[in-house]
Amino acid sequence: MEIEETDIINIVIAGTAGQGVITLKRLIEYAAQKAGIERVFGSEI
Repeated sequence: MEIEETDIINIVIAGTAGQGVITLKRLIEYAAQKAGIERVFGSEI
């Protein structure tokens, strides 16, 4: 899959108790940054 600079990718992670979800969110953000994606935003609600 080729990702263009202007593509928007939304990922929803749902779970209970929070710690596993937060860790997975951080891993996804880290992997995206290592892949060269400059704009990575995360939110915890």
